[in-house]
Amino acid sequence: MKQSHSKGESNLDHVTVLLHEYDALVAENRIYLESTDRKLSIGMAIASAIVGAGFLSSSPVYFLALPFFVLFLALFVVAQTAGIVLVASQLAVLEKRINLIAGATLLTYFSSTVPKTCDVVRCYDLGTGRHWISFNFFYLLAAFLLLFLLCAYSLFRSLSVLLASGMWSILLYSGTFVFCLAAIIFLGIRAATNKRRFIRLIEHHRIQLDRDAEQRASPGKE
Repeated sequence: MKQSHSKGESNLDHVTVLLHEYDALVAENRIYLESTDRKLSIGMAIASAIVGAGFLSSSPVYFLALPFFVLFLALFVVAQTAGIVLVASQLAVLEKRINLIAGATLLTYFSSTVPKTCDVVRCYDLGTGRHWISFNFFYLLAAFLLLFLLCAYSLFRSLSVLLASGMWSILLYSGTFVFCLAAIIFLGIRAATNKRRFIRLIEHHRIQLDRDAEQRASPGKE
């Protein structure tokens, strides 16, 4: 009876420590999201200013720089996404661990809700029995479409400058743009799909840490 009570207190202390870590990671995740929204808004304002300057001056030179600025914004979003996915992966592992120790399903948002509603292409509607496109996937498609249209229009407006600059300049400009675009798309896909890899890695590392702690607690055991 006494041993059971002691074990219950130990589990409660363990859950309390994990909840403190959970709260800290939730705060970090919120900082990532707020920082991304704020800097992306500033970037879109700058992009709009470049477009406005191009229209007002009737100079295609502004449109030459716009595609690379848009790609820079996309690269920033990809970098932020990688950080958000890493934090969300850690939160998902923590939720499973807390639920396991507590012996009840206490936390489900990052370990269950997000994977089933945000990390999938289509979500299943229990009411209608139909599948619908998830908001995150729809947002991703809309962002890529906007990126493509903005870059295509900028290249069209600056085509006269490129043609006048010679074949080598055209090849250098277009080659650099295509390479940067392909790299950002590749990094974006990797960042968006890394959650399962991160979860497996974090869980493996947690298990290894638990084994090391048990070995240190029982030095006489091999």
